[in-house]
Amino acid sequence: MNILKPFYMIIIIFLIVNFFHCVQLQTKEDIAYDKAWEYYRDGKYKQAHELIEKWNQNDSEYGYNWNILLGLVYLAEGNEEKALSVIKNNGLERTIKELYENSKNDKEKLWSSEEKEAIKTCYKSILFIAGVANYNLKNYKTALEYLLKYRLLTSENVMDQRHLQEDSDFCCRIAISYYFQGDYGKSLEYFKIAYRQLNEGDKKDIVAYNIAAVYAKQGNIEKSIEWLEKIIKKNPEHLKNEIAGDNDFDQVRESEQFKKFIKKYDQ
Repeated sequence: MNILKPFYMIIIIFLIVNFFHCVQLQTKEDIAYDKAWEYYRDGKYKQAHELIEKWNQNDSEYGYNWNILLGLVYLAEGNEEKALSVIKNNGLERTIKELYENSKNDKEKLWSSEEKEAIKTCYKSILFIAGVANYNLKNYKTALEYLLKYRLLTSENVMDQRHLQEDSDFCCRIAISYYFQGDYGKSLEYFKIAYRQLNEGDKKDIVAYNIAAVYAKQGNIEKSIEWLEKIIKKNPEHLKNEIAGDNDFDQVRESEQFKKFIKKYDQ
């Protein structure tokens, strides 16, 4: 670790700047970087690209940060392949991961708390890009690896409704990834976490439907009906049409118990 410390110090300097966003003496690149982030948050991806292309040079003090932001922009644009290439090229993911692991296991107290938090922030961004990009590309096994690591690092911040909303989105991605891996127990576990975190509304109803569908896939008629009961009264005909076209319910739809449940809501 003592050998790695000097090598990483250059990287640490600009990671800290990225984390705090409060440099007293701002350079032109500081201002450009903050503006690029503003464009990204506002959905102005073309303008963000232009700034990144202009400033993301070999001698940039923000080198790794520009690339992470570029990956986030590509992901927001729906270009998952390019987002993944950004974090894979030039060893960006590997380097940030090594930084994080060495700062986390800092028994000799070589890293300040600010350095550690800056590294953690960048590592979370890498995990976010890789997890969501692979999920969108339906690479569910790989997506799970990154999504679970990301959630582990962010779970300590799940304290207000905004964070609960973000975490529920990730839990749904994890649940769906487990579903397509055939692990229905884990899929239910994460769908239920998402359900508890959401306020009443369409999104919560969709999660309840998915829970019912997974139970149906397992052949658990009672539990499937229990979860459908939570939502069917709002729009019986629409839900019945959904069930009719959903092969997740194939194992239960011909049972007398399930037929009786559906018939109860015939108009």
